[in-house]
Amino acid sequence: MTPTSDLNHDSAWASRLRRWGLSDIALVLLEALQPLGLVASQLITFSTPVLSTFVAPHKLAQLADWLEDPDRVEEFGASLEREEPL
Repeated sequence: MTPTSDLNHDSAWASRLRRWGLSDIALVLLEALQPLGLVASQLITFSTPVLSTFVAPHKLAQLADWLEDPDRVEEFGASLEREEPL
């Protein structure tokens, strides 16, 4: 994925979470789990043979990449906090 498509993908998820009323919960989880992003990423990578039974391997790789990038996780949190135009 390119940086632009990453931002579009992240903002789409932020919009969904706001629409579903889950943005506050997502923000709390992001804040609490952000320091563990690298560990979680490695755990996902290590567990891919088992997890790929339930989730496509490329989706797991995308999630692991996302968790490894603290700037992107922080930007996602900021996009959750922004008000969406009506």
